[in-house]
Amino acid sequence: MMVEAGIQAEAKSSSKLELIFILLIPFGGLALAAWMYFAGEFLPDGRSHKGNLLSTPLSLAEFQTSGLNTDMLDGKWGIIVVSEGECGQACRDFLYLTRQSHIALNRNSTRVSRFFISEELPQGALNQLLEAEHQELNVLTGRMPLLPYGSDESVRVFLADPLGNVMLWYGKEHSGKQILKDLEKLLKASRIG
Repeated sequence: MMVEAGIQAEAKSSSKLELIFILLIPFGGLALAAWMYFAGEFLPDGRSHKGNLLSTPLSLAEFQTSGLNTDMLDGKWGIIVVSEGECGQACRDFLYLTRQSHIALNRNSTRVSRFFISEELPQGALNQLLEAEHQELNVLTGRMPLLPYGSDESVRVFLADPLGNVMLWYGKEHSGKQILKDLEKLLKASRIG
C-alpha cells in the first residue's frame, strides 16, 4: 500500500509538471517574440522596400513650402526631389532618375506627380534644362526636412502618399531601379491614388 501511494504521488507530481510545461510553451513563445520585437534582437535582414523607411512619416509641411500640400498632390503619389543649395550634378542625376522611373511606370505614371524643391527657384542653365527635359515637374521653393537619423546629403528623393505622408527617402546609394521597384509595390498595394 505504501508503494502504491508513493507511485500515485509521483504520478500526480509528474502530471503537474507536464501541465506546467504545456502551459509554459505558448507563454514562453509569446515572451520570446515580445523580447525579440521590443529589443530588436534576431530580426530578419530581409525587407521589401529599397529606400530608407521613416519610422514616423513626415508631413508635407516639413518641406517648408507653401505650394506642396494634399491639394497639389491631387490624389496622386508624389516623387519629391529636394536640393539644399545649388542643384549640382547629384541633383541633376536624381532629376533624371526620377523622370526615368516615372516614365517606366507606364500606365501607372498618371497616378504619380513629380516635384522639385530647392531653396531658390532655378535660373539660367538649370531652368533651361528643367523646361526642356522635365516639363511635368512641379518646381517649388522650400527646405530639406530634418530626418530623425543622420544623413548629410545635400540631395534626397522622398516618396509621399496621396494623403501627404512622406514615408521613404533615397540617397546617393540608391538607384533609379530601386525607386521604381518601391513605387511599383506601393501603387500595386494602394487603394488610394
